[in-house]
Formats: sequence, C-alpha cells, structure tokens
Amino acid sequence: MSDVYRTVQGKSWFARIASSVVGVGGGILLILVMIGVLFWNEGRAVKTRAGLNELQETAVELPAPKLQSDNDGKPVHFIGPTVTGDVLRDTRFDVAENAIRLDRVVEMYQWSEEKKSATRNKLGGGQETVTEYSYRLKWHEGRIDSSSFQQSGMHHNPPLKVEPQVQFASSVTVGDFKLSDELLRLVPTGEALSPKSPGTAAGIAAAAAGAAPAYKISGNWYYIGENPDAPALGDTRVKFQIVRPGGNVSVLATQRGNDLTASTTSNGKTFLLLMLGHKSKSEMIQHEQRINTMILWALRAGGYLAITLGFLMILAPLRVVADVVPFVGRIVGAGLLVISLLLSAVVSLTTIAIGWLFYRPVVSAIALGIVIVAIWTIRTRLKRATPEAATAPPAPPGFGSPPPLPG
Repeated sequence: MSDVYRTVQGKSWFARIASSVVGVGGGILLILVMIGVLFWNEGRAVKTRAGLNELQETAVELPAPKLQSDNDGKPVHFIGPTVTGDVLRDTRFDVAENAIRLDRVVEMYQWSEEKKSATRNKLGGGQETVTEYSYRLKWHEGRIDSSSFQQSGMHHNPPLKVEPQVQFASSVTVGDFKLSDELLRLVPTGEALSPKSPGTAAGIAAAAAGAAPAYKISGNWYYIGENPDAPALGDTRVKFQIVRPGGNVSVLATQRGNDLTASTTSNGKTFLLLMLGHKSKSEMIQHEQRINTMILWALRAGGYLAITLGFLMILAPLRVVADVVPFVGRIVGAGLLVISLLLSAVVSLTTIAIGWLFYRPVVSAIALGIVIVAIWTIRTRLKRATPEAATAPPAPPGFGSPPPLPG
C-alpha cells in the first residue's frame, strides 16, 4: 500500500538573493570547522596508530587465561572459552536460556515516508520546487516517529506493543579472569533463537496476566497480530538472538587482579578489545589498525566534500544572479562547482599537509628530503640531456651555403 502527495513551493529571485547572502556566513563557518576536523583527524590517526604499535610491543601473550601476579597492571592477551551460570529470562515470551547475551529484536508494520524534490529555475530568477512525499507500510525495526511526516495526521504510527531489549549475564569468566560490563558490551549479537510455542504454561499465564500480548509463531518470529500473511498497521513481530557460553573469545586488556580494564598507552590512548573466536594479538591489533585507516580516509573524504559545499555556499550569490536566465545559470553553476572542487582540494590537501608536518615531523622531513633529491636529480638529468648541437662551435664561412648559380 502506498500513498503519494505533492507540494509546490515557489521562491522569488529577491528571496533567493537574500538567502544566498546569509548562506555566505554559513559557508565560511563550515569551512573553518572542517579545517579543524581535518587537522584533528590527522592527529587522532597518528596517536591511535602509535598507541596500537605500543600495545603490540608491550602486551603480554598468555598461553592460557591464568592469573599471574607479575602481569598485574600490564596489558595482556589471552584466548579462552566463556563460562557463566546465569540464566537470562524474558517472561513476556517464556524465554529462559543460559546465555552471555540475549537480544529481543522488535519490528512493527508501520508507515514510512520517502521524500523526493525537484527544483526548476524560472525565467527572471525565480525558483519552483516540487516535493513528492510517498507513504507505504513496511516492516521496520523499532518505531518510526511519524510526528515529523508531512502528512502525519493520515499516517500515524502507534506505539510499540513490545520494547526492544538487550540483556547481559552478570558474571562471565574466561579462565581466571572476569569480563567487565565494558567487555561484555563488545560481544556482538549472536545466532537466532528458535521461538517456543505459546502453549507453554508460563506463556499462557503471562498473556492472561497482561504481562505479554498474545502471539503466534511465524517462522523465526513471535507474531502479535491477526494474520502474519496479511499484516496490518501496528502488527508486531519479535525474535531473539543469543550468544551462548562455551565459545572462545580473544581479549586484549590490562590485568587488575582477576579484573580486566582498558589499557592506556603512553600517549593517552585507551584500548579495550574483545573479539569472538581465536584471534592472535597481532590479528587484533591489525584489525584495529584497519579500522583506524578507514576512519582516517572517511573523515578526509567527508571533510573534502563539506569544504566543497562551503565554497558553493560562498559563491551561491553569483549563481543566483546568473539564474535570471536559467540557461546562463546552469553554465555558471557548473563553473562554480568546478571552482569549489578545486578550492576545496587546495584547502583540504594543505590542511592535511600541515597536519602531517605537525604530527609527523620526522616522516615529513624524510618525505621533504626525498622530494628535494628527486627534483635535483631530474634537473641534473635534464641538463645533461641537452643536445650537444646547442653548444657546438659555429660552422666556417661558406659551409652549408647553396652552390653558386651557373654563369
């Protein structure tokens, strides 16, 4: 089911000029903020890389998760099976499992809004924007806030019948060590838990007492509604995901007695790492280094695009002036986009280069030396490759002149 509504909004040339002039200040502010973000990003990446390298050197690899007093206060790495006697319960759906983590995932059949806009420039500099709002019912995790919809009165989403929930065991150990709450929250979601029939005594009692809505079983879901094959607005489906004890985890943290805390390196960076399965210290460090590099380049790219937007905002009044004739405005707009991309490249690369010089002085000095040597080598070879004819002595008189004409 889908509903479509359209709105048309016009804007005069004078209103556009006023908005674009106001936007100049926003563009300048955006550029300044992103210069700071790019500079900070270089330092963040350098410090994170250095901290991980230090952790690689200083962390003690334990052959087994056994407590050793000599390692107290030191970062340690170990691998071992998780153990807990805790039973995590969800009385609404009669779930009780020996588990490290239990997730209740809730989806509701509800309205969603999609917005598409198309803007057309008119002769004289005015502008017309046609916005299309489409609404359709779909399954979505959690509840979509329908109060912000353009047509909120006709597309209201009811409150969730069941709230999502995440539970962790209160006591989980790996060998001699206890996993802290911080470490447990690093445990990712687990496998799907097969639903139980609502005919169990606990399930019937919970539904009768109003502790849980009546539900049906539909595949891997607990279904709250009339017909799973023909869902209606507000119908809800619930599934559980579980991480059971017994599986191996790899941990990199600082030993404090039999507790484990975040490791702080000499440059102030903190690390607390847990991964499922058998991961060596080097594998865990390399994984974090890859994440660090991804964040570095993502922020660089985002900064470049944001600075480009800032320059476009600064140059916007020129585009609006040219839009008096739409064809001319499109040409000027394309030119301003190219100029903004080039200016953004200059500002972004300069900021990153300054960050390199500030946070990597030794590496920057070596790179600068290599560039200087490369330039000197190229210039020297170009001079040697100059044709010798350019410096040869002049030819004797008469040499090479055309023969005299016959008398």
